[in-house]
Amino acid sequence: MRPVLAGEDGGNVVAVASQRPLPSAGIAAALAERGLAWQVAEGPELDRFIGDADVLTDDFAPVDQLLTPYG
Repeated sequence: MRPVLAGEDGGNVVAVASQRPLPSAGIAAALAERGLAWQVAEGPELDRFIGDADVLTDDFAPVDQLLTPYG
């Protein structure tokens, strides 16, 4: 598993959601074409990362600190 998704490292996470299936393979290809190290996570890997986490909202600012594994 990748370090950020495993909670072993911090970093930026971009969440993309839709009521319809997303073109995850196309998104991953576009990232790779641009030479970016970002990767697409979905399915069981994403489910493990999410776990039983609460929905992230602006009610508890700064929300970016909720994603950081550092105490």
